[in-house]
Amino acid sequence: MKNIIFLLFLSTASFISASDVNRALAEGGKYVDVVDTSVPLIGEFDKVILQNPNSANLYFLRALAYEKLKLFNKAIKDYTTVIKIAPNHQKAYLFRAINYDKLNKYSDAIENYTKAIKKTPQEIKIYLLRGAMYEKNKQKIQALADYSRAISINPNYKKAYFLRALAYHHQYDYKKSVQDFTAVIALDKK
Repeated sequence: MKNIIFLLFLSTASFISASDVNRALAEGGKYVDVVDTSVPLIGEFDKVILQNPNSANLYFLRALAYEKLKLFNKAIKDYTTVIKIAPNHQKAYLFRAINYDKLNKYSDAIENYTKAIKKTPQEIKIYLLRGAMYEKNKQKIQALADYSRAISINPNYKKAYFLRALAYHHQYDYKKSVQDFTAVIALDKK
């Protein structure tokens, strides 16, 4: 099934309806941008999901809406459903990891970042996110490994050097920290 295009506008009386969602499903598309959501939107997704219970896209959209409402456990539940329906849905693993982070469940976040990396091993930002989780989980060696992996994928990615420099600094390895901060400055001049 094609992905869905729609832009959910700020809370107004003109929110999408179940028929709008069905029309978008029928027409297809490729990107979802949730600007703002409210509880009425969740109700519309509930109606459409009842009609299309095997649509990973609908569960993914509702998860995004839950996330905007800071209902992270419900978002995680919907991302989990997306993965059951579409096991190769990399973004579901990624977003589920982000929600676990928001709940301070770092081990669960790390596990999901790892699964997202397996789906897209050249995606640098996921290594940086997982590295940050390793740091929060006091796994400094693994954090350094992820930052180093990101640098090996793209040696010109300043943020990876910056995060690795901070990780070295936190481990009192000031020489390597200075080397990476120097690399950041050199890349900034390019």
